[in-house]
Amino acid sequence: MPAYATTALTLDDESVPRLRARLLAGPGAAAFEPMTAAYRDASATVAGVAADLAHLLRDYDCAHGGDAAGATRVHLDALLHGTRTDADRLARAAAALQEQAAHHGAARREVAAGEPAAAPGTAAVPGAADLLGAVLAAAGPSSRARQALAVYQENSNHTLTTALPVFGPRPAGPEWRV
Repeated sequence: MPAYATTALTLDDESVPRLRARLLAGPGAAAFEPMTAAYRDASATVAGVAADLAHLLRDYDCAHGGDAAGATRVHLDALLHGTRTDADRLARAAAALQEQAAHHGAARREVAAGEPAAAPGTAAVPGAADLLGAVLAAAGPSSRARQALAVYQENSNHTLTTALPVFGPRPAGPEWRV
C-alpha cells in the first residue's frame, strides 16, 4: 500500500526570518477547514450509502434463497464492507486534517510569539554583564522559532504516517461474473 511522503527539512540551514515568513504566509489553520468539512461531508454521505445498502441486504435476504442467492450475498457483503471502510477512512481523514490544522495553528502562534524584538539596553554597546543577556535575548526567539518549526514538522510527519489514512486502490475482492 502506498504511503505519504514526509518532510525532513534541516531547519538549521535556513534563516529564522525565512522560516518564519514561510510559516506565517497564507491564511493559516483556517485554510484547513474547507477540506476538513468536505471530508466530513463525504464520510457522512458514504455512511448513508452504507446504511442504505445494509437495509437493502436485509430485504434481499428475505426475498431470495439458494446457492445463487448466497453467492450474490457474498459480493454484496463485500461491497457493503468496502463502503463502510471508505466512510471510516473519510472520517479519519477529516480528523487528521483537523489535527494538522491544530498543529499548524500552534506552530504559527509560537513562531509569531518569538518575533525578534530589540532587547532592552542593546541600542548602545552593552557592557560585559549586559552582553550575555543581549545574546540570550537575541538567540531566544530564534531558538524558540526553530523549536516550534521542528515540533510542527514532527507532528506533521506523525499525522501523515499514522493518522491520515492512505487512499489507494481497493484490494481485490471476489471475482464478478455476469
